[in-house]
Amino acid sequence: AQGTSLVPLIRGEGPAGRRDRPIVSEHKIIRTGAQEDSDAVNSESIIVDGWKLIRNFVRPDGWPEFELYDHRNDPLDSTDLADQNQELVETLNQRLDAWREWAEGAKLPSDEEATAGMSPEELKRLRALGYV
Repeated sequence: AQGTSLVPLIRGEGPAGRRDRPIVSEHKIIRTGAQEDSDAVNSESIIVDGWKLIRNFVRPDGWPEFELYDHRNDPLDSTDLADQNQELVETLNQRLDAWREWAEGAKLPSDEEATAGMSPEELKRLRALGYV
């Protein structure tokens, strides 16, 4: 997991050394079985410089691919401004793509990749400890 210690904030030392970075989130609701796939959702969002861009990869009928909100003045996301700000949508989408590329590069290897070449005894020990 990636992250930054919040201890300085807890101690009341303020955000010393804090870097302004975008806030990124993912949202997935995949319906299977009796539910219709038409209400499945797969979205990512980025908040940077007071703007929030949501990219809906998988979305119910009628949902736009991109949503843009003035996060400072509209924190409840009530007015979508994407149609009026296409250049900003593209800029923030590029930032979101860059984050996704970084996250993929920082991903831990799968169990299969990490345990390649290990003996059966080593694998048994790791499984007993709950590592694989």
